Amino acid sequence: MEGHTDFMAAVVGSETVGDWASPVTLQQNGDDWTIPDGESANFFRVKLEE
Repeated sequence: MEGHTDFMAAVVGSETVGDWASPVTLQQNGDDWTIPDGESANFFRVKLEE
């Protein structure tokens, strides 16, 4: 991603691998991604948007 400015990256999580209808968006702090308090997830994806 370094040097690219044409998209935004986010990490999202879900309780089950087959249900991504309302994923949890992890919070970014530098290079670290954390699940918000009160949320949980077992499976993760990187989401890219323009």
